[in-house]
Amino acid sequence: MNAIIEDFEQDCTVQEQEKIVSVNLNYRDITQIGFIKDKYRHIQELYLNHNLIQCLDGIQQFSNLHILSLKFNMIVKVEEFMKVSNKKQLKSLNIIGNPIEKDDRCSFTFFVTYFPR
Repeated sequence: MNAIIEDFEQDCTVQEQEKIVSVNLNYRDITQIGFIKDKYRHIQELYLNHNLIQCLDGIQQFSNLHILSLKFNMIVKVEEFMKVSNKKQLKSLNIIGNPIEKDDRCSFTFFVTYFPR
């Protein structure tokens, strides 16, 4: 079972003053987010596409996300998105290809209500 616990420095985009702004962890068979190091908590873009994530426990550690991409994972419950801590800052949330798409509660109205912009 893989989790985002290890050091993923090679997968980061660095901005001025060595500040990490983007992390790409696509196609890693990641099943859970887990605990992350402090230096990654302020990233703005997190790409977790084509993994095996069902639960978003740990996503609340990322308090500065602007882009969260979770395409083609295994997310089934709409309640998982309530764990995102910075709903007002989020500019892009991509959940295409998850089983959640078949849930009637997963609608435009739901996301506009819980992710106001």
